Amino acid sequence: MVIKQDPPKLELGQRIELEYYRGTVRFLGAIPSTKGEWIGVEWDTDDRGKHSGEHNGIQYFTCKIPGTGSFTRPSPNIQVGQSLLEILKERYVDDELTAEDLYLGETNVKVDVYDFERVKKKNSQLHLMQIVGLANTNVSSAANFEETQKACPEIQDLDLSSTLITSWQDLADIVAPLSKLTVLRIK
Repeated sequence: MVIKQDPPKLELGQRIELEYYRGTVRFLGAIPSTKGEWIGVEWDTDDRGKHSGEHNGIQYFTCKIPGTGSFTRPSPNIQVGQSLLEILKERYVDDELTAEDLYLGETNVKVDVYDFERVKKKNSQLHLMQIVGLANTNVSSAANFEETQKACPEIQDLDLSSTLITSWQDLADIVAPLSKLTVLRIK
């Protein structure tokens, strides 16, 4: 039995991921002469966009970099992000993670890890982690302050580059419980 998922609820300015591309929602609504609802997205890279927010001579949104916009339909394939703790647990504690799932950073280079189970066990101890790389993940929000503080009190270096964080306030909420944080990478 296949369970049909509904598309996520979106807001203007929200960061999304679709087919491994990240972008920002710039338009939500109908477009005359077409059926249904549309999402206007300004993509982070210029190889995904097709225009700058216009359709049939009407400007629906603007892009900082020309040619990085496109329209897409609402879809359950659109990812809207998860909390820092959800992503940490998924990436480092997931019991189903295997050596075949490991890649080097944001590349497509597969990593062969000697004694994978030992490395996995060590990394799953979030409370001991000091350096955490979550670049190109779907981190978008903070989890409960106390829960985050308890789960990962030792984080000193955190990479949140190219995530789905929408605002400076979201970023502040994410890092607030990390009292030992001295290095934060974002771009």
